[in-house]
Amino acid sequence: MHVPLDEKPKRGSDVRELARVRDILIRPRVTLLFDHWSEDWTALAWVRARGTATLWEPGEDAAAHRRLLEALRDKYPQYRSHALEDRPLIRIELDGITSWSADGHLEAEGD
Repeated sequence: MHVPLDEKPKRGSDVRELARVRDILIRPRVTLLFDHWSEDWTALAWVRARGTATLWEPGEDAAAHRRLLEALRDKYPQYRSHALEDRPLIRIELDGITSWSADGHLEAEGD
């Protein structure tokens, strides 16, 4: 999984100074939580993905970085106007996924 550090407005000019980047450099273990909320509690669900995050600088593998940016721009047209070539990406290597749903349709994996 890859997350671009895009050109949306930030407090500082250097994306490497963002709190999330500093946190990853100090504690690379990360958890992503995706939830589905509903007033109908029988429709509640979540998925938790665990992994290790690193900062992937463009110079580490320029060709792979460029291919990934092309794929991101194909999927998310708003990135076409962002200058991402000189920015790092957050790379997350997943090693576990757990899920839950009130109706029991999601199953746990990786725990």
